Amino acid sequence: MSLSLSQVVLATIIAFDRYIVTISPKWGKWRCHSNYLKLIIGFTVLTVFWSIVPTIGYGKYSTFHGNTFCSLDWRQGDFDSNSPESTEAAHHYIAFLTATCLIFFLIPVCIASSFYYSIIDHVDRSNCTEARKENESTETDCYCWAPKGNVAKVGLGCLLVSTVPFLAYSIVCLNPMKSDFNNVSYIVVPVIISRICPLLNPILYIWCNPCLVPINEFIEKQAAKRRPSQKTYHAINAIAEVSGMSFPILTPAVPRRQLPKIPPNSTSPSRSHFDEAHESTPMLH
Repeated sequence: MSLSLSQVVLATIIAFDRYIVTISPKWGKWRCHSNYLKLIIGFTVLTVFWSIVPTIGYGKYSTFHGNTFCSLDWRQGDFDSNSPESTEAAHHYIAFLTATCLIFFLIPVCIASSFYYSIIDHVDRSNCTEARKENESTETDCYCWAPKGNVAKVGLGCLLVSTVPFLAYSIVCLNPMKSDFNNVSYIVVPVIISRICPLLNPILYIWCNPCLVPINEFIEKQAAKRRPSQKTYHAINAIAEVSGMSFPILTPAVPRRQLPKIPPNSTSPSRSHFDEAHESTPMLH
């Protein structure tokens, strides 16, 4: 659970870093490995502590389908009103779930969204024609984390892939009364989707930044290697379909070497010259 809770928090930290790079470079002194490491360690300790809360009565962890999967037991939301113990456990579970959604999802997503909104607005204003006329000497490409024209795609895309995978968990946690716990899909799908969340963010970032990892060039090279080699006999298939065509024509047309032309003054006299001389001489009898 600690890893899942830290995904949205890390997405907010990334949004804050991009905000500094794009809009407030004067805060660049704050951007160092030690500060970010302290921030990540602090949030990691918080998520680890929060993941221990279900073990002290506010919710609980349970195994499903013969100890195959371990996850937060969202079945506590389906309580029995006639049982005081079930009602109290459901109230504790709902309080824990509400606090988790508020602290680790709603607030970080709102903060990250505000950062990206400010970034997109700043980039749009810097790229407009009026800003170019006023600041002809300044460069508008003040960001290096996204290609030109894809700032909104990279920013909001990374935020969405960090939050959308937990939609399945929210459905089964907030509406447990209509969940079929005997169906394995209600158990497996939320767990698997939430586990692949850490992989989606870097995949989207690399896909939106072809200059970072030239995937398109790699795919084109692989496709070029798989292409069939061009045949020497280009006209064989076309000529073979024509009836009455002789076999020697099917041979490839190879350019022949041409001998150099001999200039006329270097050629030997033709035989016709001597023949004309004999005809013009008088005959002696």
